[in-house]
Amino acid sequence: MDRLIAPDSDATRGGGTLPPQHPYFPPTLELPGYTAPAHTTGALVSTMGASIAALLTATFCVYTARRRRIALSQRLTALWFVLCGALHSLFELYYLAHYRTLAQEQTMVADMWKEYALSDSRYLGAVSMVRALEAITVLATAPLCWTAAYAIWSDMHAIRHLAQLSASLLHLYS
Repeated sequence: MDRLIAPDSDATRGGGTLPPQHPYFPPTLELPGYTAPAHTTGALVSTMGASIAALLTATFCVYTARRRRIALSQRLTALWFVLCGALHSLFELYYLAHYRTLAQEQTMVADMWKEYALSDSRYLGAVSMVRALEAITVLATAPLCWTAAYAIWSDMHAIRHLAQLSASLLHLYS
């Protein structure tokens, strides 16, 4: 559950210190040791965009070099699953490893999570439901995405469709 300051606590009556100022809702959400992001939104978007572009370009080139006769729609589908697999394996795994300290960290990835938390502050509040969903995503959805991408490349239709369907359904859930 979110760590909130009770309305009748010392902090709201003026008897204690106020929680650190942060841009997240609710304003009473406790974020011990909160530090503002060290990177600008533009730097975060540029870094993420460049990383995604490099990953997808490299993957597209590998798919094209190894299997020239693969249809563009198949390549694009595989690229989608590579992107999802990478995000689930790397970005969301970082959250699971650092959820307790995200509010204090000033790494590029922590700042990306702080930016994301502007739309859903539960990610900085260390809510157990969020951790459970992220664990499902990292442990189940990511491997299914990688499996779907590999199955497309290897022309393994039965496995591809099962992995693709399963990953897509998990995306709807989590």
